Amino acid sequence: MTTKNIQAISKQKQDNLLNLCPNLTLPQAELLMGGLLGDANLQTASKTAGTWRARFLQGEKQKGYLFYKYEILRDFVGTEPKHSSNFEKRSNKENPRYSFNTKTFAEVKPLAEIFYTWNEKTSRFEKKLPKNIGDFLTSGVIATWFMDDGSAKWKGHSNSVRFSTDCFTQEEISYLQRGLKDYGIDTTLQQKRKNQWTLATSEASKNVLKEVFSDKILPEFYYKVPWMD
Repeated sequence: MTTKNIQAISKQKQDNLLNLCPNLTLPQAELLMGGLLGDANLQTASKTAGTWRARFLQGEKQKGYLFYKYEILRDFVGTEPKHSSNFEKRSNKENPRYSFNTKTFAEVKPLAEIFYTWNEKTSRFEKKLPKNIGDFLTSGVIATWFMDDGSAKWKGHSNSVRFSTDCFTQEEISYLQRGLKDYGIDTTLQQKRKNQWTLATSEASKNVLKEVFSDKILPEFYYKVPWMD
């Protein structure tokens, strides 16, 4: 897969994403889409409210990353990120963290409509991956997803990387695999525990990943990438 081919594939997926979210900039749409594959979530007041907001939360070590997200989305945010802490019983200590919520805004509704379905039994919205998620896996979305929920498989010994997919079903993960395969990125499922899997790239996918990640991984996340220092 050549650089030109990778760029062309990503450009088509960028067009798909902007057609889905016509009132967002590409960086905003990629950040939200990639975030929803990781730790971010969308919230709404009720089944019929029709408006949604995004919530972002990071530990203190990733404060810079949270403020990076804030700067991209600040047009939709009323207040700067806030500092808080939560007590973890297992470690018996306070964990400092930073978070921010966007305002409720119509521009994010198209993402909510493809990611969230109403569960009548629980009377709540549940996040599920759409079958066509691969159509929106731009290089920027993949990089955001990796920074949020990725890791090196075995740095210094392997060129493989992992994407955490704990909260998705095997069928949903297969949608992601097909989207990555469009770039020539081969992946396998590795079971972590019952009904939870991690998605690992093949050793042979290193060169494609280098192109996909090119200039998109922030320096504070170089430690996650086998070929970066």
